[in-house]
Amino acid sequence: MTRAGHAAVTLRAGLGSALGLALTSWAVPLHASPADLFGVGSRPQGMAMTGVAHGEHDHQSAANPALLGGRSTQHLSLGYQSVVFETNYSGSSEGASQNAVSATTLGVTLPLPFGGVLANRLALGFSAYSPRELVTRAEILYADTPQFPLLNPRAQCLSLATGLGVLVHPRLRVGAGVQWLASLVGSVSVAGSEDGTTTTVVHDELVTSLAPVVGVSAEPVDDWHVGLVWRDEHQSQVDVKIRVSELDLLELPELNIAGMAQYDPEQIDAEVQWVPDAWSFVIGVRYRRWSAFPGFLAPTFVCPPEEPVCGTAAPPDPGFSDTWSPKAALALRIALAEGAEAELRSGVAYEPSPIPEQRESSNTWDNARLVASAGYGLRVDAGGVPLSFEVAFQQHWLSERTHTKRAAAAEQAPEFGKITTSGQVQLFAFAAGVAF
Repeated sequence: MTRAGHAAVTLRAGLGSALGLALTSWAVPLHASPADLFGVGSRPQGMAMTGVAHGEHDHQSAANPALLGGRSTQHLSLGYQSVVFETNYSGSSEGASQNAVSATTLGVTLPLPFGGVLANRLALGFSAYSPRELVTRAEILYADTPQFPLLNPRAQCLSLATGLGVLVHPRLRVGAGVQWLASLVGSVSVAGSEDGTTTTVVHDELVTSLAPVVGVSAEPVDDWHVGLVWRDEHQSQVDVKIRVSELDLLELPELNIAGMAQYDPEQIDAEVQWVPDAWSFVIGVRYRRWSAFPGFLAPTFVCPPEEPVCGTAAPPDPGFSDTWSPKAALALRIALAEGAEAELRSGVAYEPSPIPEQRESSNTWDNARLVASAGYGLRVDAGGVPLSFEVAFQQHWLSERTHTKRAAAAEQAPEFGKITTSGQVQLFAFAAGVAF
């Protein structure tokens, strides 16, 4: 074997082991958070991802931090949820998959014990969604690989939210918070030596990605509540640099193994809620600015600043479009006995798809979803200790969608010349809480 051939073999071995080490804590599909897909907390989940205008639950730092304002009781809730994803495609080719994701949830409300004019006005909130066995999962696939990147991958990441709410006036609350995700950054250095061996040094770390949230809730007239929340774009990325040096006869530029692990578009939630006596009626809409999505992949080779165009092809524009998601829900509170109250919940929502029809070589699929939800909540006073128990269920139907390739793309991959995609998603969640 020539020295150049030996160097190439050792380089491949070095890079293979280095990347294995660098990505050990990550299963290299994610592209938006579970809160955006299902909502967080059993009450919002049972009411079609509403919860911006009015109501009390322990995940308001994720829904609308303004609703923390005026909360006077400390509360803690623990929950568990399981989601089953079923997707399939048929036509020129056929395929189906079923995946299950389970996670635990934690919600905390902590009123701040100020006196005077600040008494019973400020409260902190904390919300956590933690999938089993993972901090996050990122899968960066070739665009022509059959995939539903905005479904199953979105439910597999640790998602945190913190918030502060302020009761400005009995009819006005404001709040702000931060949402947290994890990103992976690092480097792999491969260096040669005079005896023909290579040395590999791997450095990787999880870093925090933050996005601000601002919300307001108002009661302009009795029994009518309005809520508005703005959430900034939130990105979590994989970014590993590979540097090769001192390998005879082999010169490689710095390589960039990078892509989008998690992405929540900038979004605005608006809701109106009517609360006559024991009933609650909610209508709302969520706007998502998907058109700003930069794509799943980053360039493998980044051109130097002095040569912005250096012969490398940029990843194609994903061509996502903005979406408007309407939703409606209702709830009925029922007094069961002294110190015991139940609430029946239900809701519907429509989630359009931001991904365009896949007419070229890409097989990045997505479908519009019709969502129906149901839930039940129980609050009891157990010997002076207020307890709560909640369950929620969601059914997502993926509307059938046909992707027909253009002639050139169909010739390259006739098995995907014409594909119809469909599927469904089910979520079940429960939580128990205590006030103290």
